[in-house]
Amino acid sequence: MAATPQGPSVPPPTLAEIRAGLPASFLDRLKDTLDVTETQLARVVGIPRQTLVRRRLRGVLRRDEGDRAARVARVFNMALSYFDGNREHALDWLKHPNPALAGETPLRRADTATGAEDVIDLIGRLEHGIPT
Repeated sequence: MAATPQGPSVPPPTLAEIRAGLPASFLDRLKDTLDVTETQLARVVGIPRQTLVRRRLRGVLRRDEGDRAARVARVFNMALSYFDGNREHALDWLKHPNPALAGETPLRRADTATGAEDVIDLIGRLEHGIPT
């Protein structure tokens, strides 16, 4: 039997870290973990690509930017947990349209706080066997 591809979660930043300004390197970890392009990362965290470049040069994210990046990390971690640590399955689920989310991908839906709540609620329903 083949080994299940396990993947690490993205360590969730604390409120104090977000308020102080997350290091811009958090975006690089998130991009690598989600296996997305720079453009996809920019869209899901709501930061224009050119701003991403400036933040990397500055080395720190603004509070609102860090909060959005942390939100996306939470959604990934919830999906990873639901799929028992199987990163491949979690990413596949996050990147495919879901009828319960009006046909949007969960990752795309997570680009707003309300959308991220929808995704987290959906994962909760799935975990409890509630039809979606």
